[in-house]
Amino acid sequence: MKIEQRIGRVDRIGQTRDVLVYNYLLEKTIENRVREVLEEKLAVIFEQMGIDKMEDVLDSQMADMDFTDVYIKAIAEPKNSDYYIEKLEAQIKQQVEQAKNVRDLIKTEKTLDLDLVSGIGDHNIKELIRHMYLNYKAWKRENVRLEQLDVDVYGQEISEIIKEELYWDKTDGAVAVNLPGLPNEKGYWSLWELSLNSDIKNKYIVPIFVNVDGVVRPVSGKRIWDEMIKPERTMEVLGVKQLNDEEFDRLLEIAKDVLYHQFLDIKNRLEEENTNQYRKYLYAIDLRLEAANRIGIENIKRRRIEQLKKEKEEIEAEYAYKSKLCPTLKPLLIVFME
Repeated sequence: MKIEQRIGRVDRIGQTRDVLVYNYLLEKTIENRVREVLEEKLAVIFEQMGIDKMEDVLDSQMADMDFTDVYIKAIAEPKNSDYYIEKLEAQIKQQVEQAKNVRDLIKTEKTLDLDLVSGIGDHNIKELIRHMYLNYKAWKRENVRLEQLDVDVYGQEISEIIKEELYWDKTDGAVAVNLPGLPNEKGYWSLWELSLNSDIKNKYIVPIFVNVDGVVRPVSGKRIWDEMIKPERTMEVLGVKQLNDEEFDRLLEIAKDVLYHQFLDIKNRLEEENTNQYRKYLYAIDLRLEAANRIGIENIKRRRIEQLKKEKEEIEAEYAYKSKLCPTLKPLLIVFME
């Protein structure tokens, strides 16, 4: 990818001469064998998935670290090189599949990650998006007919809606609803967003049901949510029940108790991921510094070392920033179930 970017700087619009690029490779070396095998496997993956450009599906920084890691391990353990190559191949294939799913679902927006909704289960994601859009328009008092709604056509607008931060406010009150045919106790059903940083992948939406006696019903919370998102489900809106500060504070404390262990699990996972990534980056930087120190031309060596030291400082600063987890708990919706 780096070589392609450098070629692009030379072969730009306005270039009147042919650009010939030569890459020198040592024959009969482990490095060359690893490169050949990886290129062959990438070519097959991209052809199967219909991907034209590597940069469309691979993060350049992460790919750099992953490829460096495979090269180093293959050189250190030649007999296990196939294992490391196959492991990287599986990771890349997963990335490509996710990117292709996202691109096919919403063509105008590549950042919507289907992995974020993997827990939805057997529900049809397109149908959920269609009904989300229709309900949003109804809330805005705009009429859209279901049969006229093409998710692919309205992809950009739908993506913008998904990105909106719509949180519940005390002035909204609790919408009183009834789900015909669903036996349930009276009480408050609510959706809470637990987040540890600004990354959307580290935000978790959790349903909680508390009956009028203050007893938490975990199964009811999930079941009501599953019923609400069914496209064919009928829901009766009976009005709005105002919440006083005492009632809301009670729901908030219950949410904190319910989500405490989940918070610890998420916190430990993020800290472990952050530390592993940090060590991986430092490992690759140190190797590149070692290689830079062997450059024969002094001014090139000095400039390269300065660049790598600056990159190392940026990585250390990012690690320190990511280590400062800031948990937040916000209500997305509070409903009173009749």
